[in-house]
Amino acid sequence: MDKHHLQEIKTQEQHMAFEKSVLDDIEALKFMLREDWFENDIQRIGSEQEMDIVNELCRPALVGNDIVNELDRSDVVEEYARFNLEINSDPIELYGGCFDQLHRQLKDKLHVIQTKAKEHKSAVLLTGILPTLRNSDLSLGALSPSLRYKTMLKLINQRRGGNYEFHIEGIDQLISRENPTVYGGSFTSFQIHLQIPSPDFAEAYNWAQLISGPVMAACTNSPIFLGKRLWHETRIALFGQTTDTRKPYKNLINERPRAAFGDDYVTKGIVDLFKRDITNYKAFVMTNSDANSLETVKNGQVPSLESLKFHNGTVYRWNRPCLGTEGKKPHLRIENRYIPSGPTLVDEIANAAFWIGLMEGRPKEVKDFSKLLAFDHVRANFSKAAQWGLESQFRWFEGELVPAQDLILDHLLPMAKDGLEKKGVSKDSIDKYLNIIEHRVAKAKTGSIWMLDSFRNLRKNASVSDASLTITSFCKENCLLETPVHEWPILTKKYAYFSPIKSKTAEDIMNSDIFTIRKHDLLDFGDQVMQWKNLTHVPVEDEKGKLCGILAKSDISEKSNRECAVEEVMLKDFISVCPETSFLEVKKLMKKNGIHCLPVMVKGTLAGLILEEDVKKVSEFESS
Repeated sequence: MDKHHLQEIKTQEQHMAFEKSVLDDIEALKFMLREDWFENDIQRIGSEQEMDIVNELCRPALVGNDIVNELDRSDVVEEYARFNLEINSDPIELYGGCFDQLHRQLKDKLHVIQTKAKEHKSAVLLTGILPTLRNSDLSLGALSPSLRYKTMLKLINQRRGGNYEFHIEGIDQLISRENPTVYGGSFTSFQIHLQIPSPDFAEAYNWAQLISGPVMAACTNSPIFLGKRLWHETRIALFGQTTDTRKPYKNLINERPRAAFGDDYVTKGIVDLFKRDITNYKAFVMTNSDANSLETVKNGQVPSLESLKFHNGTVYRWNRPCLGTEGKKPHLRIENRYIPSGPTLVDEIANAAFWIGLMEGRPKEVKDFSKLLAFDHVRANFSKAAQWGLESQFRWFEGELVPAQDLILDHLLPMAKDGLEKKGVSKDSIDKYLNIIEHRVAKAKTGSIWMLDSFRNLRKNASVSDASLTITSFCKENCLLETPVHEWPILTKKYAYFSPIKSKTAEDIMNSDIFTIRKHDLLDFGDQVMQWKNLTHVPVEDEKGKLCGILAKSDISEKSNRECAVEEVMLKDFISVCPETSFLEVKKLMKKNGIHCLPVMVKGTLAGLILEEDVKKVSEFESS
């Protein structure tokens, strides 16, 4: 999407003018395809590398825009949040040592970013979702100052109306009705571009859709969000929900989400795709281009097709069709958008080689993929891969059910190798990068699996906050090195990295796995529950689910009337803190007021509890 000419559609005249411009672009594109204007005798590859910038404590560093402005390079651009940025590679011909060339190019660019980041006491991190993210990191202050992002956020919220409702279930659950101001900046990707000959586009795009699930299963790297273990590629669920402009509970019509996989195979090439998207996704922003594409093609010149490309940029297909009109000859591309950033640069290049090799290894004799695999299975495979990664089973040709590892190792990797060989990619490059995929899949050690296994080990001795910090710190130190994730050790206690006590907050030490009772429950019920669950304190809620008291085990004696209501015994005048309250202030507050249980509140809602023993554990660790 054009970063400088985004404009809200406010009037009917603007809406009709933009629609006409898009329709003119479609007609111009049809003419260009019919007259064979497109570059079809060469294939190039490219990438967009998104990244996080973190501070010395592996928390988001809001310096991304500063780095972009200070470097002032066309290949380094701002992203949605102030702790993200993106670098763009130069196009490279798909031949010989192209993947080594892409590797060197990105390595050099990342070195420039890393050097500049160090001046801001921060560092580059390649990961799908930053494990140390907190809700407080995703406030309006973290949003990029770019008018583009502010306008898009405002308009998406307006079109949706009401609150967002996030519900993502994995090992843990995320259930939230928060307005996700900067949730869109919480995930980063490694977007891969492949140039496609125009006569071949429909079959190539259908094949790209068909292989998406298995390819993503081998590349997942985003399992933890806000301290919760969700999907292996949680980016897919988060992006779908943060860009969803559909109004809640409006189920009378089958309105599509803007982050979409697709509904069916393509039959008539790239124009077919664009027509579907223009029909399904109403424009609410426009570019103020005055270009007349039909007049341009009549004059024998290549039009910019700016309106069509702009609308395409507001539809977030995981396999996005792209138009290139900047060079001497226009070209078509497929942009793979579902692969996450990280864990290392060498892992990313391996992912690119695997996907591109598989694209070129497509069975060319097959023209109608619907005869091999129903599109419902293709879409279901994608969803399963996002949720379960390599633990998935996929429907494959003729409906056969195949475990992810078997499908990739026995079928897809040989096909990818064959595809790269046909394009003349060097044997050394093929072996180097596809071997990484082979070992990663054979060992069942993607970035997501490594992260989940490490988190499980670390939680035996560390809080959620410190387990996430340890994982993030290890990723930060290793993401620009040449050791792929399948060779990383699963982190244990000896790798644990604890944040300094002066930097800890209530959010770092609170327990968010909370059991509550109601104020009208019997006191005897409350007492029994505390015995069953081995609790010393339990929060008490009113009929609306709001915290109204704390019931302490010490407040119940043998002489207590156990048939009275909890509200008659509970502590009603309690002190609470917000998640950002420093640990030292929490400790001081609890000691001064003789508090054994301290609720942590967010906008009047209970977010967690801090018990006296939680404070003691942190203090004892510091003294040791």
